[in-house]
Amino acid sequence: MPMVQPKHGGKRRYLSDAAGISPEGLLDFSANINPLGFPEGFRSLISRRMEEVLHYPDPDCPALVRAVSARYGIPTEEIAPGNGSTELLYALPRALPKARAVIPVPSYADYATASELAGMAVEKVFMGADNGFTPDIAGLEKLLRGDEIVFLGQPNNPTGLTCDAEAIRETARRHPASLFVVDEAFADFVIAMDRLLGQRPANIIVLCSLTKFFAIPGLRLGFAAGAPDIIGKIKKLIPPWSVNVFAQAVGETALSDDDYRRRTIGLVNEQRRYLFEELAAISGFYVYPGQANFLLVRIDRRDMDAPELARRLLKRGIAVRICDNFPGLDKRFFRIAVRSSAENDQLLGALREVLSLPSKAACKVLKPAIMLQGTSSNAGKSILSAALCRILLQDGYRVAPFKSQNMSLNSFVTRDGGEMGRAQVVQAQASRLDPDVRMRIPFSSSRAATREPR
Repeated sequence: MPMVQPKHGGKRRYLSDAAGISPEGLLDFSANINPLGFPEGFRSLISRRMEEVLHYPDPDCPALVRAVSARYGIPTEEIAPGNGSTELLYALPRALPKARAVIPVPSYADYATASELAGMAVEKVFMGADNGFTPDIAGLEKLLRGDEIVFLGQPNNPTGLTCDAEAIRETARRHPASLFVVDEAFADFVIAMDRLLGQRPANIIVLCSLTKFFAIPGLRLGFAAGAPDIIGKIKKLIPPWSVNVFAQAVGETALSDDDYRRRTIGLVNEQRRYLFEELAAISGFYVYPGQANFLLVRIDRRDMDAPELARRLLKRGIAVRICDNFPGLDKRFFRIAVRSSAENDQLLGALREVLSLPSKAACKVLKPAIMLQGTSSNAGKSILSAALCRILLQDGYRVAPFKSQNMSLNSFVTRDGGEMGRAQVVQAQASRLDPDVRMRIPFSSSRAATREPR
């Protein structure tokens, strides 16, 4: 019997029951939570604050608001804390009533749900797969009449892609009667992102989640940032005491933890690149180049779709997020969180088992070589080599280009200052490798041609 797809990822009890294992035995890639786990200091902090459960939490969260203001450079009157950013998302359409919601999809399902519950008509704008689901801000602008709230994920969930923040600002300035809700729930994971949190026109409201970055989904914490009059309207619709004493305490502390922030960004970006390369090397997988702590994958295989893949992985105690209930996506799509190195390798090993691929160890042992020869320049050797590099990579082989003699003057400078022909650079990119001078030997150094590039 096919498994019913949950509306959201992270339903650990449901998934573990479906797998026939304990929740503790489930390796959950369906929820996008910081792979470092929560900062270790939270344990002692909560223990010290345990007596505070005898009292109501402060409904205005003043210390937390000051911590948010200090971290992000936002005036305190422009901040509304909440029990996760989703609580604020559901309050927004009621606090700022408009006739309709304009939502580029695929995107987080609760944008539409919150709008419908507030009595708004929902207009979904499908972002085409042909352009990689990249939001078309210019095309979106043509739909604006002034009676709408526009919802944008920055980065988007489930694609992990961002759009031009300055284009959003300029569009908002040209349409002051329209409201723009920009969801930056995963923005803290993105390196050097141009965030609308601190620089925004008055008709932009930004939602931020601290739940994902600080790994506290069991506590839940987020905030909205916007013009003071908008924030005042949102606060009126938030129930009193919605942010509990522990969530307030860990938020105050976590926002000043720069070491945890640096370690998180370093780990997530390193492991995302690793997962991207390993998944892209699987035949029939297309991986979208997301920038957050998760990746969207499309399966183009006749023998497998995402629900079947998820079912087989769950038998091995691993959960992924099937994405066929996102508007604009179908049974070919699934999403995975970026987790620790060991956990990511466990997922990759399970995928090789499910897809009957050779193990990673076997791939390292097999090192066949293919030689392309031509009778002249411009015969097509370089183009064919690049094509074969990508084809073999997608079929599960670990490939690298090599040319024993290169007389081309059309050169490229590598990251470490070396020089190589541009043809081998293209071939390296087809292999998803950084260009390396060992992939070519210049005419004057042909005696080094026996060196292997990898």
